[in-house]
Amino acid sequence: MDLKINPIQEVNAVLEAVPSKAETLRALFCASLADGVSRIQKPLIAEDQFLCLKALEALGVHSTVKASALRVQGLGGRFQVPEDKLFLGNSGFGLRCLTALSCLVSEGRVTLDGSKEMRRRPVAELLAALNAQGVKAASLKANGCPPVQVAAGRPAGGILSVDCSRSSQFLSGLLLLAPFAGQDTELVPSAKFSSRPFADLTIDFLQKFGVACTATGKNLVVPAGQRFKKTTLRVGGDFSGMSALLAAPILTGGKIVVKGLCKDSLQPDRFILDALRRMGAQVHMTTESVRVEANGTPHPLEADFNACPDLVPTVAVLAAFASGKSRLTGIAHLQFKESNRLNAVARELKRMGITARKGSDSLEIIGGRPRGATIQTYNDHRIAMAFALAGLKAKGMKILGAHCVEKSFPRFFEELARVGR
Repeated sequence: MDLKINPIQEVNAVLEAVPSKAETLRALFCASLADGVSRIQKPLIAEDQFLCLKALEALGVHSTVKASALRVQGLGGRFQVPEDKLFLGNSGFGLRCLTALSCLVSEGRVTLDGSKEMRRRPVAELLAALNAQGVKAASLKANGCPPVQVAAGRPAGGILSVDCSRSSQFLSGLLLLAPFAGQDTELVPSAKFSSRPFADLTIDFLQKFGVACTATGKNLVVPAGQRFKKTTLRVGGDFSGMSALLAAPILTGGKIVVKGLCKDSLQPDRFILDALRRMGAQVHMTTESVRVEANGTPHPLEADFNACPDLVPTVAVLAAFASGKSRLTGIAHLQFKESNRLNAVARELKRMGITARKGSDSLEIIGGRPRGATIQTYNDHRIAMAFALAGLKAKGMKILGAHCVEKSFPRFFEELARVGR
């Protein structure tokens, strides 16, 4: 599906936030590991969730999906052997967490695979940490990427070094597995730690399901023998999913109100609010809503996005319209996302006539007057949403493969159409 985006005069909209992708997936995996029925209220029901639900169903976890609730019958970590390989599409979090958890099957081996994009994304660091505690896990092509195969067997636990320089998702998978280990698990992250706050979000969900995890310096300790407890919880709105819509007033002027974004959220992508302030917007937050007002003239920005790389496409598009140089740093791990986002953002900005210089860990953008262009999305939902934002200002924007937003925000383009009404 290809879409043309038409410029608007000014934003004036009140929207409801899409539910958080990160929170929904963490709640789903914790619920699958609990004994009994957990209820997840207001979950995101989109492509990644369906893939994970199908994979968990193959492992014996039964669930019922409704528009406003997800009912999960957990198995307490006693998975059945799937009849076929588990296919996770391009869900990095799903494949990495289930790679860690697949050793909990009763016998045999589990094979996990994904899309062609997923097959280039790394899992070697996770496999190394699993093998270090006695779990036999391997990349079937011996290239450190999916497809992978994991043998049944109880993890030993103990002190485990984990290279998190390319992704925090390795640590999230190991945190979910740790309560089932033979002894206490102490996870020792590498000095270079990408997206650390997302691991903290995983810890928060472990605690919501009754699993203790303590920090000793930078290390994380999970005592063995704990049980995930069934619970009922509500998923918050998604700051990263709403980032392009929240940013719209900076390009066009006007205001937008988004309901359902929690003031106390632990989502690292809350940083979008700070970024928007620094780029010239007035941002007002109440307990469960955000209002953004601006005059349509973005300021350049220098900021570190190591903790929140999903925001880079949106902020980079804003920077393209700013008068001056912006510099986004801490983003080497962007190359391991749904696409090589560092390359993708730079390439598509250049297509719009904007100078974008890549470094090994940075992106420098010289703002100006971007022209409309036909944008390749690389089957990456973040690229599609960010460059659709540009179409509210630049005439002649066309988004190729716009359907990729199904991964995290199926109604994105419907909501985008509302902002100028």
